[in-house]
Amino acid sequence: TAMGWCHPGERSALTAALEGRLLDLRHVLRGPIKAPEEFVIVAIDDKSIDRLQRFPVPRSALAAAVDRLTEAGAKVLAIDLLLLEREPGTEGDALSSGDTVLAAALARHGHVILATTEACDVPPDSTLVKRNELQLAANVGPGHQRPMGSVGFRLPVDEFAQLASLAHVNLPRDADRSTRRMVLAMPIGTSQYLPALPLEAVRALRDVPRDAVQLAPGESIELGNQPILTDAYNAIGINHYGAEGAFPTYSLIDVIEGKVDPDRFAGRAVFIGATALASGDVFLSPFAAGLPGVEVLASVAANIA
Repeated sequence: TAMGWCHPGERSALTAALEGRLLDLRHVLRGPIKAPEEFVIVAIDDKSIDRLQRFPVPRSALAAAVDRLTEAGAKVLAIDLLLLEREPGTEGDALSSGDTVLAAALARHGHVILATTEACDVPPDSTLVKRNELQLAANVGPGHQRPMGSVGFRLPVDEFAQLASLAHVNLPRDADRSTRRMVLAMPIGTSQYLPALPLEAVRALRDVPRDAVQLAPGESIELGNQPILTDAYNAIGINHYGAEGAFPTYSLIDVIEGKVDPDRFAGRAVFIGATALASGDVFLSPFAAGLPGVEVLASVAANIA
């Protein structure tokens, strides 16, 4: 019983540190486990950057990968990249050629999730937020913790955001810099909540209607008929599967060049994100000193599923 699952960081700093270290110990004692096969990673790795000679990678290359995955029958594409600004190359409000082909690729797939992130003093677009927000349960308990005032967010380029679902990718770090939990419903604006990218990926993969996802802040999220218990901050603990490579992972450039069997993606949720050293998007986990953020997100999705 003493080794039972707990939500780290929910109370004082002292108990957070104790719970976090015990959680790490349980992972190590258990050892790595097999990750569900319905989640796959397409990595913007060092090989891809060497070949494309640019980081961030050109939007045209991302579009080519999206088209390859669409042809392969990937059911959901969860893109862990902050496409917050237009690609340079044109004057005025016109899209660059790379942005234009990426927008077309997103539209052709039809089940794409784009990353957003919390940002101070950046008011969220109310129309986009309303379309992507979580529905609140009828009876909301008093135990949730919501910031005072309005919570700002950075959203993707409007031409992309209109063609996709939006979800946040914020991953909090504990005092020792480890990543042990993720907020599944992030406050946005003054009263709304935006889903985490892993939650939205599972919703789309399971064909759960958006209005069948109900949030009771500080208590739980109902994903169709599946209850997900959360802490006061709408977070869950992360059950890590292992070090980098726990999920089937394929290089972006190999996907673009058609070197990966399409069956590896058919019917699956594909997470696209950076694993290259240049990205700096790494987190401390029980199994790795530098676990790519995209793998943490895939782990959360697998935990929910």
